[in-house]
Amino acid sequence: MRMKSNKQPTCYIMRQIMTLSAIFVFLTMASALTTLNAQEAAPSNTADSNNKLSIRTLCVGYQKEIRAVDLSNGKKERISIPMYDDAFSPPFSHSGALPIHISIPGAEKPFHSIKSIPNRSNLLILFVSSAKKSGKPYTVITLDDSDKDFRYGTRRMFNFCKSHIALRFGKKAISLPSGTGPKNVVIKESQVGEKRFAIEFYQKEKNKWKRFSATRWTLNPQKRSVIFFYTNPRTGRPTYRSVAEYYVNPALVQNKFEQNNKAAEDAGISKENIGKEEGPVAKPADENKNKTIPKAQPPT
Repeated sequence: MRMKSNKQPTCYIMRQIMTLSAIFVFLTMASALTTLNAQEAAPSNTADSNNKLSIRTLCVGYQKEIRAVDLSNGKKERISIPMYDDAFSPPFSHSGALPIHISIPGAEKPFHSIKSIPNRSNLLILFVSSAKKSGKPYTVITLDDSDKDFRYGTRRMFNFCKSHIALRFGKKAISLPSGTGPKNVVIKESQVGEKRFAIEFYQKEKNKWKRFSATRWTLNPQKRSVIFFYTNPRTGRPTYRSVAEYYVNPALVQNKFEQNNKAAEDAGISKENIGKEEGPVAKPADENKNKTIPKAQPPT
């Protein structure tokens, strides 16, 4: 009587080994892709020491006349940078790894450290006055300052009020709950019907909308602005302020510079005296100064 052998054919065993090897390779690749995707999705917590970061600042209300701060990255060297509350500061370069420490001029310890950045090339540091926090004069908000994220024609809004704010223009309304920001808003001509349009501002009180301001804004694809809604400390009512920036074509500026130099040389004027005979340049008109008040209509 013959006994059946428990041994499997060699070809069957080889097929099993190849199948298990394929499964192992697939799982290894899937694990690697998962790790790579997680690394790409994670915020930038480090900075290349050779990478130059362009930084600008903007201040929302000065705290105890502190109008400048010191930046450092752990070394003894400090860079003093100004803070403006009516315009963006000129850009300056920062090289080195994170974190970036921010200190009051003359203070030993920083009141804030930037440990991650939204963009490796362009950074806007927003300083918001925080009087109630001892030892920390400003709350620091870091924003992507690249043209790709903050396009011209955009209004970047923040609501620092404790109440809910709403904007109404044309047939559209925008909701800004307390603490909202940054919220990029692009208003199109198809929404308002004209380049200069009426806009109303509302505050929600006891589940009812109450208008607190109205004016006219202008559509300008060559302009971008940051708009802050905050509570007026004197009246206790919400108000807002806008800081605008206009696009400047570098090629046109260079061309104008060369034309001025040539005209000066032709007139026998030295380069040092170019422009001294000209008067001061007027600031662009503030879109908030128009006092035309449209008829009030609560947002829907």
